[in-house]
Amino acid sequence: MRTKSILLLAIAAITAFSACKKEEIIEVLAAIYDSAQFVRNDCADLSTLSSPSGGVLPTNIHFKNETGESIRINWVNFTGGLTVYKDNLQTGSGHTQQTFLQHPWYIETTGSECITIITALRAGVTDTVTFVKQEQ
Repeated sequence: MRTKSILLLAIAAITAFSACKKEEIIEVLAAIYDSAQFVRNDCADLSTLSSPSGGVLPTNIHFKNETGESIRINWVNFTGGLTVYKDNLQTGSGHTQQTFLQHPWYIETTGSECITIITALRAGVTDTVTFVKQEQ
């Protein structure tokens, strides 16, 4: 009987230790890009951003979605509001968008969770931002 009790206590201790050692894996959506090609703003900066009117050079951004879920691409317009340019970019798809330097783009999930805000730095080219799911 005593051996059985010790064995049960040992199993309970191992189970409790295992439960404490488990790490929670959190997956987040992230933007992968060359920092020489884009400026990134935190999502919290949205209220401070807007696109300038006039005097800016044209360029292109290619948005590539490899997240496993759909994303929405919004232009931060002249008044700081959001204008949807691609409502439902499916995973495995890309979208090339004509834009201008100093014009921010607000990228979110289709469930309205902000991923990032980016602004192109190079005129007259097409630079790519790839969205992926990463463990954190």
